[in-house]
Parts: sequence; structure tokens; C-alpha cells
Amino acid sequence: MTERPEISNSNKNGLLERIKLSSGNFNSGLSLFKVISDESKQPIDLEFLFANTIFEELVSVQKNILNGKKVTEIFTEIKQTKFNWIEVLGQIGLNYGKAKFYYFSEKLQKWFLVSAYCPELGYLMVNLKNIPDLKAVETQIHSNDSIKWIIEEFK
Repeated sequence: MTERPEISNSNKNGLLERIKLSSGNFNSGLSLFKVISDESKQPIDLEFLFANTIFEELVSVQKNILNGKKVTEIFTEIKQTKFNWIEVLGQIGLNYGKAKFYYFSEKLQKWFLVSAYCPELGYLMVNLKNIPDLKAVETQIHSNDSIKWIIEEFK
């Protein structure tokens, strides 16, 4: 297992500081991850570098336990879900990608709007918003073919 090349500590710290400062302006869950990949540069895990309080509340974890942990350590069942979180989000972080999609968590019984993008190669920002009104989700899906496709693709 190899990790993506490190960005310099000053760039990493600068990125983390910008995110921490701006996270107070969000009314949704915000998190920063480092993508961990294997020798063939395929994502195998994500490491939490930062998660705001809203993110922690949305995913029902205790405060301040995410930072520095791997996603597979915190969410041990993640590899058994239908949606391959590590592959999809990891590819975004490894390819300067971005995505927006709706996801229903069976465990939490909640709909989420997930927005993800790559701020620096090997890193991933995720913005998580709870969508309590299923009708609003259905309306959005029907009015946006690309979101509908993503949901159908990962069923």
C-alpha cells in the first residue's frame, strides 16, 4: 500500500486552515480527506483530516474522533454498502474530480445531498447536507438527469 505523494506541509497546513476558517460559514457537514491508494494508484481508504461539528452530527459519531482516522476504522461496514464510497470519492481526489449526488443511508434512515471535489491532488472535500423532505429529493432527481443517472448507476 502506498499513499499519494504528499503536498508540502506548508501547503497542507494552509489548505487545512482555509477549510477550518470557512467551515463556520457552512450550515452543512464539511470534511477534508486524504486519499490512500495502493501501488496501482487505486483508492483503498480515506483518512479524515478535518470534519466540522455538523458533519459529525449528521453521520452520528462522537465529537472529535474522526481526525486522523481512516474511514474504514470509523465506518467498519462501509465496504459492505451497495455504494462504493471509497472508490467513488477516492477517484475524485485522485483526478481533480467533482460530483454531486443524493444518497439514502439505510443505517441512519436519512437522505443526504453529497457534494465532493478535489482541492489538491490526493485530497478530497465533502459537503454533506441532510435532506429531510423526500419529496424535495424526488423533485430534484426528476429535474436533473445527471443526478438521476448517478443514483441509478449506484443502486
